Amino acid sequence: MVSDSNNPFSLVGNFFVFVIAAGIVVAIGAGIGTLVAAATSSSKNQKVSDEKERENDAAREKWLEETQRMRARDAEAIRDFKQNLAVLTEAGDYFRQILDEHYNGGPVYYKYQTLPAVCQLYEYFDSGRFTTLGDAYNQYELEVRLDRLIDNSERALALLNDIRDNQRLLYDALVDVRASISAVNQKLDVCIANLDRVTYASEVTAVCSRQTALATTLLSQVVYYKNYHNLPLFTRGLEAALAAYDARLSMRREER
Repeated sequence: MVSDSNNPFSLVGNFFVFVIAAGIVVAIGAGIGTLVAAATSSSKNQKVSDEKERENDAAREKWLEETQRMRARDAEAIRDFKQNLAVLTEAGDYFRQILDEHYNGGPVYYKYQTLPAVCQLYEYFDSGRFTTLGDAYNQYELEVRLDRLIDNSERALALLNDIRDNQRLLYDALVDVRASISAVNQKLDVCIANLDRVTYASEVTAVCSRQTALATTLLSQVVYYKNYHNLPLFTRGLEAALAAYDARLSMRREER
């Protein structure tokens, strides 16, 4: 009988079993590592989330406390205002009662039961200007209207003065604008004059160029006839005149 240790197929089978077992162990280890990494990551994320939640809770509590303090302060201010208003209202009612008792049964009409009106009416009677309340009332109303008219007139005069000052400023601004426009027009006139000079110079240059070309053509023709046809002496004089004319045209063109 052959031993299993000496059987090659047994060795191959054992090798494959070992490989499979190693693969299983590696897979299990990888799975365990993945689970551990996932658990660790989840724990870190949970810690971060818990920390954010605690910060949000602290901020919310701080905001609620601040809001409660503001509400308490506003409520206290409202209570103080109501108390002061109650005191002022009570004082107003008390003084109104005193005035009603003072003027009760008196001849002064309710509309004129004020300190300025009573003082003015007393002045009328004390100076002897009027002897009846009706006339004194009419005079007081007239003076009140005149005072209002004077006040309105003063306000209207102040507004007119403001309008005058604004118009003056507007006029000065318009004068500056007109001066600026005049300066621009002068610059435009200078530019137009310069353009006219440039145009004139260009025209003169064109005329000189045409005359130079014509003189050059005539000179070349004279030279041709002189060289090939043995022209008389006066032709040479014409050549010299044309050469001088061409030189003058060249000098003028350079000056332009």
